[in-house]
Amino acid sequence: MNLSKNVKSIVVLPAQSASQGTKKGAILDMQGVEGVQFVAVLTSAVDTSVVKLQVAQSDTNTTGSMVVLTGSVDAPAAVAANLSGKALILDLYKPLKRYIEPQVVIATENATVSCIIAIMYESRSKPQDLDDSVLSDLLLISPEEA
Repeated sequence: MNLSKNVKSIVVLPAQSASQGTKKGAILDMQGVEGVQFVAVLTSAVDTSVVKLQVAQSDTNTTGSMVVLTGSVDAPAAVAANLSGKALILDLYKPLKRYIEPQVVIATENATVSCIIAIMYESRSKPQDLDDSVLSDLLLISPEEA
């Protein structure tokens, strides 16, 4: 099995400027999909920044109706000064509601989010097309050296 033909990858939150607050990614429709893994890539942060990745869900496709789920991935306070190029990963399996929204919460001091990538997996049907947020993909099987 190869991963790229069995998952759907989506950039759900493009690069964000340094700031505080909640950065909300695109809402995903999980109908027919068992799980999604979110990868939030951080660029930089002030030493005392508090950064976490969380997920909200709803029966409707509206950000105002989203309810945050119990559990989040927190960046360890000891590494706040060294968040450049680091990532937070949250894997959500079998959500109870149809619509899912990833959120990065930045408190205390500014931090910069490079992006959040969603990897949807265990779909009842294989993904047919690339999402508009993905320029291209390539599968190499036993390739020759250049």
